[in-house]
Amino acid sequence: MSAQQRARNYAVESNLAVSDAGGISVDTPMPTPTGWTTVGQLKSGDAVFGSDGSPVRVVDAPPAELGHDCYEVAFAGGQRAGRLATSIVVSGEHLWLTEVVASDARSRIRTTREMAEEDRKFAIPRAAARQTPTVGLPIDPYLLGVWLGDGSTGDCNIASGWEDVEELERQLASRGIRTRRLKSGENVARLSFSGSAGYQAANRPIPAIRLREMECFRSKHIPSNYMQSGTEQRLELLRGLMDTDGCATTAQQCVFIGRRRLAEDAVELLRSLGQLPTISFVGDARSREGGYYRVSFTPWRIQPFAFARKTIRVGSSRRDWVTIASIRKVKTLPTRRIEVDAADRLYQAGPVGHLIHNTQEVDYRQAWRDAGGQAPRWKKQFTPEEDAVILDKLGHLKRCPDEPTRAVASELHRSVRSIRNRRRQLLRQTGG
Repeated sequence: MSAQQRARNYAVESNLAVSDAGGISVDTPMPTPTGWTTVGQLKSGDAVFGSDGSPVRVVDAPPAELGHDCYEVAFAGGQRAGRLATSIVVSGEHLWLTEVVASDARSRIRTTREMAEEDRKFAIPRAAARQTPTVGLPIDPYLLGVWLGDGSTGDCNIASGWEDVEELERQLASRGIRTRRLKSGENVARLSFSGSAGYQAANRPIPAIRLREMECFRSKHIPSNYMQSGTEQRLELLRGLMDTDGCATTAQQCVFIGRRRLAEDAVELLRSLGQLPTISFVGDARSREGGYYRVSFTPWRIQPFAFARKTIRVGSSRRDWVTIASIRKVKTLPTRRIEVDAADRLYQAGPVGHLIHNTQEVDYRQAWRDAGGQAPRWKKQFTPEEDAVILDKLGHLKRCPDEPTRAVASELHRSVRSIRNRRRQLLRQTGG
């Protein structure tokens, strides 16, 4: 192991100064309050999401780097291509807040390489629902969810089983949506929110007029402005989808059924609400598309239904950590580290929004407090090469914008320099 690696391992274990060499692949998707971007496009001052879902500010985003060993970290839930991927590519020195699966050991910071070299399973904390403010939308999000689930493409009608039709009418009425019953079949009731029979277009209710103006009216999908809407609005949209085309199983798992595009949209919507859905294709000869897509998830900190008969069947996941399924070395890619202004140093990254650890100054202030306000003693004797590495890291932190961190880094820098100079003096005196 190189002197730099030994020094870095010591720093990580001691919660001392570390910087993330390499960071995250520059093409990694990044959820932000204004939509999706990539790690490579972020700049200082941009906002991303923290561990509790609140926006946090990017305070440092240096240029991308080349030549670092890279690893693909895949998470439980299955790996799929495109926007359904559940993996992320990072450098070997990238940092994670982790715990060992099925162990009572306390959580701590580890590098990607450290986890890859150990024959154990690790997990990282789950990210909370992304917190965004309420925005103006063309139609009520619950109504849109209901229509996407069981509405008629190209028409303002909704189908419902007779056991749910009164509940559906109540739910829509409570949100200011007036409906009327249409001629229905033996097993299915049909509702319209387009007004009385014979209404001309100009006299239709506002929701019906606005839905007809939306692109999804002819091709069902979740519009981007709804996907980026307020947290409660996205939850209402999900409830509309689940009340119509969703169910809760006896195992307290929730399932949504739909065509591919809408099912993939539902996956993205669920992820934005802190959920960990899986998606699979189920063959069915009766379907024009050969089958349908099944989206499954166990609710975590949300109630995905509005219908009373469905809400009582919902359990709640106690899984506050996400298991890392595999870590494998991949070809070297351009990577970039970013630093965010978050107290716990965590931020959401990747298509799922898994929690990534911050890239700088891990718990310096805690080290300072633990030392009683004095420079902490080193736990081991560093070699001259390791001294140089530590001094370089401390020198970087001495120039950071945070005043308390600069003060601690300066004190530790003086301490390491003093130890180094004392060693040199002793070597000269002993002829070493």
